[in-house]
Amino acid sequence: MKFNFVEVAIVPGLVKPGTGGSGDLSVLSGSERMHLMPFAAITNRIGGTLVLFLTSLMVPMLAL
Repeated sequence: MKFNFVEVAIVPGLVKPGTGGSGDLSVLSGSERMHLMPFAAITNRIGGTLVLFLTSLMVPMLAL
C-alpha cells in the first residue's frame, strides 16, 4: 500500500487505543495524516468487535 513507517505506526499504535472518532481525529490531525481516516475507522470497528468477542468468552470463565 506504499505507507511509510510513520503511517504504519500511527494507525494501529496511536489510533486504536484512542477514544473512538474524536481520538482518531485528534491523533490524525495532530500528525497531519488525515488521509488515513478510513483506515482508522476500520481499525476501530475491528478492534471493538474483537474486544467484545473476547470479553464475552472470558466472562463465563471468570464467573466460576
